[in-house]
Amino acid sequence: ACWRRYLFLCAKVRQNPTPKLIKAISKEQFLMQGLLSYLPNCKQLKMTEKLSAARWAMMPAESLCPMKNCTPVFRYFRFFTCRKRGPPMAVPAKLDPKALKPELADFREKTDAFYAGQMPKPEYKGFSGYFGSYAQRSGEASMLRLRMPAGRVTKQRLAFVAGALRSGVKRLHFTTCQTIQLHDLVPEQLYRLIEGALDVGIIPLGGGGDFPRNVMCSPLAGAAADEYFDVTPWAEAAGDYLLHFLHAEKMPRKLKVGFSSSPANLPHATFRDLGFAARPDSLFDVYSAGGLGGSPKFGVKVAEAVAPDQILYYIKAMWLTFRAYGNYENRAKARTRYMQDALGGPEAYAAAYREKLDEVYRTEDLTLTGVAAPVLAKTGAPDAALAAEPRVTAQKQPGLYAVAWHPLGGMP
Repeated sequence: ACWRRYLFLCAKVRQNPTPKLIKAISKEQFLMQGLLSYLPNCKQLKMTEKLSAARWAMMPAESLCPMKNCTPVFRYFRFFTCRKRGPPMAVPAKLDPKALKPELADFREKTDAFYAGQMPKPEYKGFSGYFGSYAQRSGEASMLRLRMPAGRVTKQRLAFVAGALRSGVKRLHFTTCQTIQLHDLVPEQLYRLIEGALDVGIIPLGGGGDFPRNVMCSPLAGAAADEYFDVTPWAEAAGDYLLHFLHAEKMPRKLKVGFSSSPANLPHATFRDLGFAARPDSLFDVYSAGGLGGSPKFGVKVAEAVAPDQILYYIKAMWLTFRAYGNYENRAKARTRYMQDALGGPEAYAAAYREKLDEVYRTEDLTLTGVAAPVLAKTGAPDAALAAEPRVTAQKQPGLYAVAWHPLGGMP
């Protein structure tokens, strides 16, 4: 409504039925007088702050407006309508893994029923996926999938996996989506492991079923010599935020999010349900509704030059778009990539997504604060012989090297 009033004002001022916004009023005039003097009847907009021209010039345009090719006036308008309208909803606090423990009682009850032959396998699969567990093909053992946000296997997470191996787990699998799966588990073993995972901060819940999955990231983010910037903290923040959708309205299918830090695009961010591809200017291009597998689709570029602290707006918009236009009737056509054709092509899909993005900007405050990449001050002595090794990669930190450990078939 505010935007329509502004268009009407431009038309009235210029006596032009199709006004060009950049010519309607000057940038300086707009900045000096503020929005309220131009929109006196807009009751939803409460804005008393005014930006000086100098401060405006210091603020990156892309962080103020997600739309491409914004005029300065439109960008200024969007900045305040997006951030000042309505009661903002803040970024939710990080989920406490131990708070999920009460849900395990239901998991134990139904898992016992399944292994007692009292629940059909398809019915159990529909239930157990939420807990990150599935019965294996034989129906005689289970698998447990452990989230590793941004693909980071920290010392604490690695210690838990090592402890699982020492306690009798005989087979584990490093997945392409950067999780670790424990296989051939009997029920009591499964219960002990899922509870122990929550105790050390690993959240298996949502690892299967129609939920946001583990957030993927470039494997050498923070170390790769060719990366634009370290995207790891932003990928981890995205993973934390997505966990809050575990108890939200059901999506048609799973949702996969990926972050790429370099031109190599190793996690295939452009082929994910939602992908953030780093740029040389330390911003992101955002791709949506992509996917591999059957009927693969390259993601639609829905935004360019997005500031990292704005990524949660795009995640929430993806969730809203998927729920609004995803296929709840046919699971074979329920992944986000099918929305491109269902909505009439990539451009139509991008328009639908941006509508949801506008909605999020109007109603929520999801700007991330306090997120920054760690600074690695350590350096070493360059070693030409070491760099020549086929499994060794020179890092961007002088004299430091990364070593690739690649178990055959994904299993040691």
